[in-house]
Amino acid sequence: MAPITLDFSGVGEGFEPFPVGEHPFRIWEIKSKIGKDSQQPYMEWTFKHKDSERRVWNNFSLQPQSLWVLKATLADLGYDAESMEGEFEFEPNDVIGMEVILVLDVEQYQGKDKNVVKRIMTPEMASASSRGW
Repeated sequence: MAPITLDFSGVGEGFEPFPVGEHPFRIWEIKSKIGKDSQQPYMEWTFKHKDSERRVWNNFSLQPQSLWVLKATLADLGYDAESMEGEFEFEPNDVIGMEVILVLDVEQYQGKDKNVVKRIMTPEMASASSRGW
């Protein structure tokens, strides 16, 4: 193969993070995974921005001491808290494609700014939250 001349002038190091605040997304994909170091199960949620192809990820630990985070998120997505007492069967396909509002922050990771999901909620909940309800 012959050499290919590439011009990397002005090429950045990826996307700038979204500004801190609320942003419209869709739940795009949910995968069950095992942590490389911990060997513990978790769910990786992928969100696609409503107006672009950009994506944001959030992981939910499935360890007993961390399940409260997932439970609170499911409640924010409209699941009934009473139905989530004891064993609960979550079907990821029920939320794939759902429009959500992500509350994003920006934190440093390995020397670069990246988005961190602080909260996931329905647009209706975000609207009520902004009114102070």
